[in-house]
Amino acid sequence: MSPPGSDGCTTSEIPARIGESRMHVSRVLSATPARLRERLADRDAPGWAEESEECD
Repeated sequence: MSPPGSDGCTTSEIPARIGESRMHVSRVLSATPARLRERLADRDAPGWAEESEECD
């Protein structure tokens, strides 16, 4: 999911576009930075490199 506004969508349009509630989208967007920090902190854990290769 692109950050709000990066593709011209407003935060009101994103939920309609993906078929979710505004509350759900808000929670996902709020939790994303913390989840990314956790994943980066775990990058030395076994399997991290294999998972990150799929992003390319």
